[in-house]
Amino acid sequence: MKLALALCLAACVAFSTAAADETPELELKPCAIELVDGTTVKGRLAAQFEMDKHLIVYSPRLATVRSFLKDHVHTLTVDGKREQLNAKRALTDDEKALVGQTAWPDEPPTKGPKPAYTTEKWQKPERLLVWAKPGKSGTYLEPGNWLANGQVLSEMKTKETGLERDFNRGPATGGRQTDILFPACASKYQVRGVAHHQRQSFMARHITVESNASFQHNLSGGFGNFWVTPTGSFNGGGNAIFRGAKHTFLLNGLPRTSLKPISDVKQIEAKNLARKWCLRKDDPAASMEIIGGAGSGDETHVIRGHMILSDNSALLFGARCIFHVYEGAILQLQSGSVFSMIGECTYRPDMRILGTLQAGSPGRPIDRDVFVGLGFKDRADAMQHKYHGNAIKYALIVQKDAQLRVFSKDPSKARLVFAHHGLPGDGEEGMPRKDKQPEKYSIYMGLPRLIGAVFLNDPQLDGVVFDDFHKGGILLGNPSVRSKWKNVVFGPGNEGKPEELIGKADPVKFAHQGRNDR
Repeated sequence: MKLALALCLAACVAFSTAAADETPELELKPCAIELVDGTTVKGRLAAQFEMDKHLIVYSPRLATVRSFLKDHVHTLTVDGKREQLNAKRALTDDEKALVGQTAWPDEPPTKGPKPAYTTEKWQKPERLLVWAKPGKSGTYLEPGNWLANGQVLSEMKTKETGLERDFNRGPATGGRQTDILFPACASKYQVRGVAHHQRQSFMARHITVESNASFQHNLSGGFGNFWVTPTGSFNGGGNAIFRGAKHTFLLNGLPRTSLKPISDVKQIEAKNLARKWCLRKDDPAASMEIIGGAGSGDETHVIRGHMILSDNSALLFGARCIFHVYEGAILQLQSGSVFSMIGECTYRPDMRILGTLQAGSPGRPIDRDVFVGLGFKDRADAMQHKYHGNAIKYALIVQKDAQLRVFSKDPSKARLVFAHHGLPGDGEEGMPRKDKQPEKYSIYMGLPRLIGAVFLNDPQLDGVVFDDFHKGGILLGNPSVRSKWKNVVFGPGNEGKPEELIGKADPVKFAHQGRNDR
């Protein structure tokens, strides 16, 4: 009776993270959940969340959080006490989709190399925010829509300062020690933040968006792991920054099951993370591994840290801006992954490497090809581009101090493949409309889909494929470095013979390291 009265009084207290003692400490208890189909999941139950339809559970390593619908649970065991909720039975296909994967994504594999995020240690957060009304849409900024450590939230505040001003946004809600969960539900619901041009933003540590939930809000700092199920949806609004000093994962959908070549990139799903997003880790040695797919329609950069594209996963970026890997940063592609532009900008580069682009790593060498899809350039200025006087006719620029590396189990079979992405682009700088600009459209469609790349760093390659390149399309700072290449293949889509493809780069022309080439 006394405990019930105390909890009732606590729920009436105005919540503020500026006064953390007003919210009870999150209580996590080791538990075992047996689903009605016999599947067993071990974790840590968030005991204070007494929701009507959901159990809230952390992974044993506290690296992520999820919900289980009680209708799908046969037994729950906590502190040695076993409670039966439902009889055993088979799950329907719809129920299986709601349950999703039952293996915790942060668990290390039983054999083979361990991804960095599986070795990370986490503590419980200062608070866990759970959407209190699964199945019912609402606004993120309405405190009554949330449970904070099990009690109704009464005020949206944060004690964080400084970081929330990124991209000139206003005060943030949430915080780097706040986890956020949008529980699974049989019916779809949307949690709305603000439009990308508005000032409010949020920060968080772990975020989980489960089946049929959709969440969009400006993200000024993501410091933990992100888990978005195949039928869930997360979008960081106008800008999203992934930060922190720990190794993290971003599981967005599922990795591809059909490993087709780059020409089928149109069939690859990579849900947008935000209109513009970047990796800017606080520790340059920290990594974020993308599992499934990630996309953007505008700027995407690796500013600081180590971005890993996991096995069979995809990262697709738009044609509006140049993708940068900055000094000291690393973009790493694992086996079967696809990294590609999804439109065409026919007069400026797709991507500029100032740091490192690599396939695999010494501890995780690739065992299958990885694909880098590039856009074609209008080499003759046939469309009379506004900026054609300063146009760069090469999709990829690898600067002098940058690195290009391939770590392969067999460089004759598992290679880094550069090719045209195979799409008639429709990005901001891409295809003219046939109905409004028929002449320009006709010119555009007649341009050869051939690509080019510049390597000022004298790359000593072993396990690389060049395909769909135009004559003179591979420029080297020092062409004699080619004599040191091993297992380098020139594909059937190239415009000429290897000796016709390779030329010498002008280091002055390609030395510009700005945000674009206008």
